Amino acid sequence: MSRRAPTSLTLARAVPLFSLSAGALDPFETLAVDSSRLQVLLGNHKARQAPEPVFSVVESLEFQNFRAVFRTGLVDPALLNAVMLSFAFAVTEGSIDRECLGYQGKAISFIRERMNSLDEAASESTIGTILLLAGVEARLGTTSQVQLHMGAVQRLLEICRSKGVYLTGGIKRAIFWQDLNSSVLAGSHRIVDHTTFAELEWTRDPFSPSFFRPPPGFQRLSHLLTRELIEVIEDINALQCIRDVVPQSKRGDVMMMANINNHIASIQSRLVGLPALSPVLKCCHLAAYLCSVMLCCTIWCALVIPSHLSSQLLQALQQARDDPV
Repeated sequence: MSRRAPTSLTLARAVPLFSLSAGALDPFETLAVDSSRLQVLLGNHKARQAPEPVFSVVESLEFQNFRAVFRTGLVDPALLNAVMLSFAFAVTEGSIDRECLGYQGKAISFIRERMNSLDEAASESTIGTILLLAGVEARLGTTSQVQLHMGAVQRLLEICRSKGVYLTGGIKRAIFWQDLNSSVLAGSHRIVDHTTFAELEWTRDPFSPSFFRPPPGFQRLSHLLTRELIEVIEDINALQCIRDVVPQSKRGDVMMMANINNHIASIQSRLVGLPALSPVLKCCHLAAYLCSVMLCCTIWCALVIPSHLSSQLLQALQQARDDPV
């Protein structure tokens, strides 16, 4: 006997803090996975951030919820299995069990078949599936697999550009953030940066010049830092100022949240590309990145990033202990 997919109302009651966007569940109740298992996973707090940065299950994050990224429901079997993999992987706290292997195997099988016709594969759902697979591999630290997945995304992007295929701003953000996060977690080569997509463009606000200055402590030590790092520190200071002056009522504004997201994207993308010319500079780069992550406007940055950066920073500080600076 087939199991009925839960209605959006049922999901809202079962998952009061977060849910997939309205209409994301297949209206014809033909989900390619056990819908009751999906509901259980959605109700597990450990899975709350699992699909990020590809999409967010937080309804208030309108510019990056499921509908904004994919323009469709959970009708694509490859995407659905990748979503289930992300949820199940989070519940296991970072280990691949039999359930995860099942979802992973099915998602990869669907994608391999689809990639036989690259023109047909050039879509948000295919790209999103691959990004979710890459996210799991990044958390496992398997650099070669991450690069294999991101290489496929790069190929699909090239096809979309050559064929004039429209992609949502949400999937472009997903590509940027998954690429950047994977680079931080697994050391993979990046395929895009903060200048690649127009949707992530950010410039300093000319009407708030006082925000863009380094704090006094950094001003005194500016001779030890590179110009590029000082500019990043100025932008982090501005981000803090903006967060402080934005009223609570405005923090759900889509345009404002997207602009803050772009601000953070510019900071972090530039930081990753800065050369660590000394042990002290390496510590500053890591600390600045960690600060920018913790200033995110929502739960957008997965908890795995701060803990990973903190571990790296501790090691860098220990290595810099004898540095005369």
